[in-house]
Amino acid sequence: MTLSLLKGINGPTLSTPELIAAGEYLTAGTNWYISGNTGCGKTMLACAMGWRAAENGYSVKFLRMPDLLHDLCIGDDRWKKNLRERLKRFHVLILDDYGIDMLNASQAEFLYNVVEDRYLRKPVILTTQIDFESRRDPVSDDSPHTREALCDRLFPEGSTRRVKLTGPSRRGTKDEIRG
Repeated sequence: MTLSLLKGINGPTLSTPELIAAGEYLTAGTNWYISGNTGCGKTMLACAMGWRAAENGYSVKFLRMPDLLHDLCIGDDRWKKNLRERLKRFHVLILDDYGIDMLNASQAEFLYNVVEDRYLRKPVILTTQIDFESRRDPVSDDSPHTREALCDRLFPEGSTRRVKLTGPSRRGTKDEIRG
């Protein structure tokens, strides 16, 4: 697995592993955008960051985006409000597989509100197969203003750390996985 850090305007001087180990993102409310191909270790890195945060006494919530989007389709307004309130309490929010599915207007609005509640205070860690520079935002065309606002909160200029993982899938063959 190869890690490369893409520096922003106020980019970090530490390497990505050093930044993660230092936990700077925990107190600065820095969001992370971890991209790469299927199986290259994005989720493992995000979980390691969450584990480090938990070891330091921070609360962490891990959500798979496909599961969250499914639940948002079947949940009523009261359930959504309760979920949003619960998500506010966690210091670190990990959203795995961002961009696998398109977000409809309602889902995008929910995610925007969750991210807005955390904006520059509590970190969001995204894993995605979408490269940051060429990213297409997975919000349907029926909510362009929500798309813009969501991206503004998720990827604030100079305050989002970007990590691109490269290399082949680490998952192995079916025979290797089954042992």
